[in-house]
Order: sequence, then C-alpha cells, then structure tokens
Amino acid sequence: MSTGSFTRGAVLVGVATMAANALVFASLVIASRWLGPLGYGVVGAMLGLLLIVAVPCVTFQTHVAREVAAAGTRGGGRGNSSAIVQRRMRQAAAGGVAVLVLSVAVAWPLAGLFDLASPLPIIVTGMAALPYLLVTVLRGEMQGREAFGALGVNFIVETVGRLAFVVVALASGLGEVGVCAAPAVGAVIALVWAWRAHLRSAPTGDDSRDGFLSGLIPTLVYFSAFAALTNVDVLVARARLDALASGDYAAAAFFGKIVLLVALAISIVLVPKVAVRHGERRGSIDLLAAALVYTLVLCGAVAAVGFVAPDLVLALTTGSEFAGAADVLGPYGLAMAAFAGVTVCGLHLLALGRFLAAGICAIVVPLEFTALIMVPASGRDLAWILAATGGLVLVLVLAASLRAEARPRHEIPGEITVGGGELV
Repeated sequence: MSTGSFTRGAVLVGVATMAANALVFASLVIASRWLGPLGYGVVGAMLGLLLIVAVPCVTFQTHVAREVAAAGTRGGGRGNSSAIVQRRMRQAAAGGVAVLVLSVAVAWPLAGLFDLASPLPIIVTGMAALPYLLVTVLRGEMQGREAFGALGVNFIVETVGRLAFVVVALASGLGEVGVCAAPAVGAVIALVWAWRAHLRSAPTGDDSRDGFLSGLIPTLVYFSAFAALTNVDVLVARARLDALASGDYAAAAFFGKIVLLVALAISIVLVPKVAVRHGERRGSIDLLAAALVYTLVLCGAVAAVGFVAPDLVLALTTGSEFAGAADVLGPYGLAMAAFAGVTVCGLHLLALGRFLAAGICAIVVPLEFTALIMVPASGRDLAWILAATGGLVLVLVLAASLRAEARPRHEIPGEITVGGGELV
C-alpha cells in the first residue's frame, strides 16, 4: 500500500468533504449575514458546544474504523465488521440519550452564563447528539472498509439537509434557534441514508468479543481533550468579551474552523491505512510524513490569507459588519493550522493503538484555560494564546508519533485492552 494510494484516497474524500464544508460554510454565511453580530454570537457559542457534543461521535467513528480495518487483517471480513457496527450502535444510542438528558439539565444555567434570552439554542444543539452518534458509527464502518466514495456522499447528504433547513428556519422567523437546530436535522437525514446503505451492503456476522471496549476510553479522552483545546476559547470569549466583540471573535473562529477542517479528508484516509499496516506488521512513517506535509502546507496557506488579506476573508465570509474580527483572523488561522497537525499525529497514534496523545492533550487543557482567563480580554490576545498552545501540542504529539514508529508494538489495534494500552 503506497503513498500514492493514500494520496488518491485523500483526494477523493477531499473533494467530497470540500463540497460538504462549502455547504456548511454557505449556511453559516447566510446565518451570520441574516442575524448580525449579536445573533451570530449565540450561534458561534452553540457551534462550540456542538463540537464538544461531537466528541463521542468522532470517537466512535475513529474507533469503529480502526476495528473494521483490523478485522480485515485478521480475516474477519464483512461478517465481523457488521457485528462491530451492531455492538457500537447500541452503545452509541445509549450515549446519545445521555448527552441529550445532560444538555437539557444544564440548559438553564448555561443560558444565564452566556447571556441567552432562552435555553432553547442549547437544548436543540443537544438534540443533535443521538443522530450524530448513530451516523458516525456507520461512517466509521465505511471508513474502515475504505469506502471513501460512500462516506463522502453521506457528508454531502447531511450538509445539503442542514443548509436547506437553515434557509427555511430563517425565512420562517425562527432566528438563531432555527440555525442551531439545523445540525440535528442534517444528522437525521444522513443517518437514514447511511442506515439504508448499511442494510443493503453488510452481511450478518458474529463477534465473540461483544461489549469489548478496547481502546475506546482513551480514544474518548483524546477527542474530549482535543475538542476542549480547540473550542474552549470561544466559550471564554463569550463569557469575557461584550456581545459585539464575542460576535467578532465567533466570526474569526468560523474562519479558523475552515482551516482545521482541511485536515479532515487526510485524517479520514490515514486511520484505516495505518491500522492495516500495523496489522500487517509494517511501518507507516511514509504515510505519516505525507499526511503531515499535505496538512501543514494546505492549512498554512489558508491561514496566511488571514494575515495578508483579512478584509477579503471577511468580505467572502461573514461580511463587513464583523470588522472587529480582522486582527484576529491571522493568529486564529495559525492556531488551527497547528491543531490540524496535531490531528494528523494524534490519529496516527490512535491507529497504532497508542494513546500518548490523549495524555498530552488532557494535561495541556487546564494550562490553556488558565492562560485564556489571565490574558487581557481582547480577541487577538485570546487567539495568540491558542496559537501558542497549538504549537506546543504539535511538537509533543509529533515526537510521540516518531517514537512510536521507531519502537513499534505490532499488536493488532482491535486487540489492545484498556488495561494493556499505553494511556500516558
């Protein structure tokens, strides 16, 4: 399996994810221009919460992809992958209900903290958890089988539904509550499509390791810590800055998330290919190098635009109403470029069944939060703290990835237990 195969897979997924991200981009541009800084500040804060809610979603997708890829190296084939999906779907359903209940429980206190007129934006954001968890299990199966075309179509199906609902909601006068509900609607549409595809293509199977949680907990720790590192700043900005300034910061964060999403296609392809290499007792340093170079070059180029042409970025995205975001775009884009590199190295480690990245990110989270609440209350200072944190974490996880390649452990990822895994 050459880097050429990796590149072809990344291009295929990249085209689909760029199309899907363009649809998300369009929906948020429409929302920002329709609602203005005050209303979009609420949406920006809820996007931060949504990404935190999405932590168990990406955990399940990555873990299922690794399990399915490893099952193929053991000769389990599609039967085992179907059993893996059935087991993880049950766990995802339970987790989705738990997240929904939690979001309702904390809605009123958070509404007061974020100065929201109603807890409804928080509640409808939490409603996305159940369908997202379920659909990401099915996406993990597609990813593990390297069915990148079907995976890309599913992303597009979701975002088309999301965009359509944003337009209808705003036209109907639902305002920021309607925009916050759009991700849940898109996830339900994608889930229906993915489930029908799963029933048509996946045979039944049996897996004697039913209920086995190999590596799931440290994978969850990694994604939880990573989500906190890349989203707690938006929540701090909402709490520390005035309503207008927090809206400007949310606009800069919107641009930054575009930078971070550039790494999505590369990471999707990286996980199953590295897991297969590991199961076959072969190194994957060439895949890591290719993924990291592609990510840093592409993300760095996008981030550079935030420094040299911030007014152009605002003109193409949220509009001139968010002029206060101009001096935040550059450092925020740089921060997300660094975290995109962290994504590549972290997922490389997870695909190897090594969990040192989880410990690194978890340790840095309170350090970043402390720095964010101690610096002067300005969007630019918050963004530079984020950039410094991203650079530090990238150096640490890259060193961990290189160490893992130099000292390989050739266990099959699906057979590593939590007790036997490398947690720190």
